[in-house]
Amino acid sequence: MDKSAKPMTKLTRERARRGKQPTHPTLRFWKYVRVGKPCWTWIGPLTSYGYGRLYISGRKAVQAHRYSYQIHVGEIPHGLMVLHSCANPPCVTPGHLRLGKAK
Repeated sequence: MDKSAKPMTKLTRERARRGKQPTHPTLRFWKYVRVGKPCWTWIGPLTSYGYGRLYISGRKAVQAHRYSYQIHVGEIPHGLMVLHSCANPPCVTPGHLRLGKAK
C-alpha cells in the first residue's frame, strides 16, 4: 500500500462504490462556466442574489466569482470583497473582478 496516499473518507468510499470519483473544485468550476463575450457566465447553482455558488468540499460553498478570482489572480486579503466591474452577479471573468470594500 502506498503510504503517501490519503485514507479514504466515508464519503469518498461511497462515491467510489457508486462509480463517482470526487473531482477537484477547479474541474467542477469549469464545468459550470460558459465562456462568452463580454462575460464568462456561471451556469451552475446560484445564491438568492444571483451569484454563482460552488461546493468545494461536501457542503462547504463558496461564491463562484471569489473562487475565480483566487484561481486566476491570487488570494483575497481579509476584509476585502471581490467586486464586479460589469455589474453582472453570475460573471466569473477574471478581468471583470477587482478587490474593494463595501460601501
